[in-house]
Formats: sequence, structure tokens, C-alpha cells
Amino acid sequence: MTGIAEECARWQTTEGIVGALNREWRHLVGDASHEYRGSVESWGERQSVLRGCHSLADVLLRVRESPDLALSALLALVRNGDQLAGRVILQSLVGRLVGMARRDVRAGVDDYLAALWCEIRTYPLERRPRQIAANLALDTLKAVRREHRWLVRGEVSTWPPGDVFEGLMETARGRHAVPDLLEVTDLLDVAQRSAVIDDVARRVLVSVYVEGLTSREAAERHQTSPGAIRIRCNRAVQRLRSSAHSLSEAA
Repeated sequence: MTGIAEECARWQTTEGIVGALNREWRHLVGDASHEYRGSVESWGERQSVLRGCHSLADVLLRVRESPDLALSALLALVRNGDQLAGRVILQSLVGRLVGMARRDVRAGVDDYLAALWCEIRTYPLERRPRQIAANLALDTLKAVRREHRWLVRGEVSTWPPGDVFEGLMETARGRHAVPDLLEVTDLLDVAQRSAVIDDVARRVLVSVYVEGLTSREAAERHQTSPGAIRIRCNRAVQRLRSSAHSLSEAA
């Protein structure tokens, strides 16, 4: 096993967010279901560098063989809403981030992984098509340091509901005003009933976007880390965005 499993053996990482990612990756790699195999093979149809890959392990190997070409292809897939492609990118960099976090006395690996997930989704591929892995790692480091400076200054607050859910409401319910908290709660309830998000994600989103808890306060409530809260919120919001039209029919 490569990637996270190597880091698990090296750093004895069996708990926390890296341990959870390690278990998730093993499941994804070991799952021979048509869903994942079909996704990977469809990538090869759209991105020539991934042609011939039949599993996520094959894709990860291709990243190591041709890093810029393969990462560029995966980032293009992420841009079109493919979160599984983003998960492979994260997998390819997790070892480097574990090392970076071990040298940081102020931030943990969960902070680095949360920042990386955001950088993957916003990476400017057209402007920076080379040395992508190094750029993502550096961008992640800068994001973590920037957030720490904000925390020290007391300037970090939770993401306001309007900023995140206004676009979702416009798509799902055809409204243009900033949604109130009751509407946000209703939308999350519909999303859970429709299996767009699970109950854990709904409770975390309510804590952060409705009740206004910071990521650290939400982490204490849900017995996890601030980085894990940010990752869960990011993933859940992306699922909501991709399912906005279907949610409008279910609402």
C-alpha cells in the first residue's frame, strides 16, 4: 500500500483525521465496485494521461510517474465537480503534509489537510500548470500560516450563512434575497432526507452555519478537530451545490 498507508506505517498514524483518511483510502482502493471502476475508466476517456488506469491505485501511480500531467488532468476533473478526483490529489500529497505538520509547532495535520482540500478546489491551473504538487504544498502552507495569524488577531469568525447558501437558495428555490436561518435549516433537512448529505454532515453544518460556532467550537461539540470540521463543511457544501436542482424539486 502506498500514500497514506506508507505514512501510517512510518508515523504510526492510526487515529485522528489522517487515520480516518487512511481507512477511507484503503476502502476506496479495495472497492472493486462498478461505481469506482467506472469513474476511473471514464477519466481515461476524458484525460489521455489517465488512459489505461482501471483503479484508484493505478491513478495514484500515474501521478507519481507523470506528476504534472496527471495532477493537471485530475484538477480539471475536480473543476467539473468530481470530488473523487480531488481525493486522489489529496492522497498523493498527504505524506508531504504530514511532514510539514510535524515541523509546525502551531498547527496540526488536520489544519494542513483542510487547507489543502480548499487549495485543490481553487488551484489556478491555467496560470500554474507546472510543479503542481510543490505549488499546492506551498499554497497550503501559506493558507495555514495566514489562518494562524487571523486566529492570533481574533479576526476569524464562522462563515456567514448568506455567503455560502445564497447561491444555493437561488438555484434551489429561485430566491434572490439572502436566506434566513430557518430557510437554511429547511434546506439542510431536505438535503438529508434526499440523501445528499448524511445526519452527521447536517448536524455539523447546523452548528457552523446556523448556530454560528467557529470551527474550533464545532470541533469540541462533535468531538473531532477543526480541520476535520472544515473538510466536512467543504465536502457537504459541494454536494449541496451539485444537487441544488434536485433539492428544488424535493423541497
